[in-house]
Amino acid sequence: MKNLLLVIIALSMMLFAVSAEAAQTTSNINASVTVASKCMLSSVNDVVFGTDYDPTASAPNQSGVGSFNMRCTKGTSYDLYISGTRQMTDGTDNLAFEIYSDSFATAWPSAGGSAVVSGSNGIVSNNVNGEIAALIDVGAGSYSTASALLITIDY
Repeated sequence: MKNLLLVIIALSMMLFAVSAEAAQTTSNINASVTVASKCMLSSVNDVVFGTDYDPTASAPNQSGVGSFNMRCTKGTSYDLYISGTRQMTDGTDNLAFEIYSDSFATAWPSAGGSAVVSGSNGIVSNNVNGEIAALIDVGAGSYSTASALLITIDY
């Protein structure tokens, strides 16, 4: 009986040893993707001039601020501009204005032509500072753009 027990233990160990020596094979797997050049606009806020434009003042006296965010894929070359007629109307009179990308020194271009390269994928906040010229011959009333200005990113 003792010998039989030893034989069973020996056979069990051999079976265990055979299963522990199972065959193995390996292979590599790779991953790839193409990253597209993309740009997007978000959080667009209108230029609001307020309520106190004085057409008799000899210097520009009414400004407004709008804004928008944009984001482009890192390394993407893009052109950013704001097109459209920069004037408001009450239906009778027209009130011209200009929009600037900074503190009233650099007007937003109305067409492309000055490409910039995106340095990162991060959000870029842009101000749209508006200013109404002085001494515009208009009547009292509420003025707004007849058609919206168009922010464009060419990439």
